[in-house]
This record gives sequence, C-alpha cells and structure tokens, in this order.
Amino acid sequence: MPAFTSIRFISQEHFPTFAELPEDDDIDLRYYDDPSYGVTGPIKHWCLLVEIVEQIPYLRPMFTVKDKAGKQFLVAFYLDNNIVQPKIWEKRCKVGGVIALMYATSHYFADGQHGVRVEEVENIKFLPCSLDSLLRVGDDLDKPADNKCGSCRSPAAGLQCSRCSVVKYCGKDCQTRDWKMRHKNECVVIQQVAEWMGKDWEDFDEYWMD
Repeated sequence: MPAFTSIRFISQEHFPTFAELPEDDDIDLRYYDDPSYGVTGPIKHWCLLVEIVEQIPYLRPMFTVKDKAGKQFLVAFYLDNNIVQPKIWEKRCKVGGVIALMYATSHYFADGQHGVRVEEVENIKFLPCSLDSLLRVGDDLDKPADNKCGSCRSPAAGLQCSRCSVVKYCGKDCQTRDWKMRHKNECVVIQQVAEWMGKDWEDFDEYWMD
C-alpha cells in the first residue's frame, strides 16, 4: 500500500460544511490573507464535499445537494459557453453521487437562495459513490493496512488492484467478482482520496486545477 499523509474528511479546516464556507463577497481570515498587508489570496486549500439530492432542470447544471452535516442547498454551475463539459460528467452526474468542489464559497443568488455558485470547471469533480461511502473510504485509508482479501476477507495472497494499489485479494476469482460487484466504482474513489492524501493542504502555493 502506498504511503499516504493522513486525511480527515471530518475536519472542518480543509473539508468544511456549507455553514463553514467563506462568503464570496467577503475576506474570511480563516481562508485568506489579511488584506491589510497588501494583496490577499488563499492561505490553504479546501474542498466542499456534497451528495446530489436532485438534478434541477434548467439551462445550466443546477443541483439540490446535501453536505456531511445533512444541510441541503443549491449548487449552480455558471460555466463559460465555450466550455466543453467532460464526458465523464454524464456518467457520474447522478442523484446519490458526490460532487467535490475545490475552493467553494457560499453565494446569495438573485432569487434569495443561499448556495454555491461554481464558475471554474477545473474545480469540479464528480465521484461515483455516496457521501457516506466517500467518508468511509477516507477513514479506511487512514487505518493501518491489513492483509485481508477485499472480497471474502480471508488472508490475501499477494494480489492487489493494479489501479489503486490498495485493495488486496486472495485470488483472481475474488478480484474479478469484487470488480463487477463493488470495486469498479470504489476504485475511482480510492484513487481520488489517495491523490488528496498525497497533497499538502496547509501550504497554499497555487490553485490545484484538475
């Protein structure tokens, strides 16, 4: 298993709930430099994790979502007209799936709703799992690795997923069965969590763009 830096999705510092987000028209010193010292900018990285509750039919992508505290609110994408949405969005953009929004800020829309307005496609990731499943993967990767088969939980035999390099198996049959039943989507999530675990969330040098 690769060496990861510990990551805690329960942390409000780097994975805030909606209530903890900075407002888009304010300089929140929990997230940004003090403007009295000159040009302001982010002092750390953060990501809002939400689960899609409803896709709202409209001219642009709009969703009712819920955060890890269960708070429901609006997320609306205001992307440039010339932006081509990644094809993977069509496959993963489903009710029950997760949207990860880097550098999210809260916004008051013209109709009075309080939600999140997203303008940069590079700040958006769709994950093929529920929010509870994502939080569980984060907790599992934070624990010491065991040597159990990811399918039947018997002792593993040196076989592991070649994509995530995390989940182990006792044999090819278990690996094939687990891929079809569970691991195909979970593997994408594990790889994303592993990528986040390899980053320094405290040290802001530049925006992370997908």
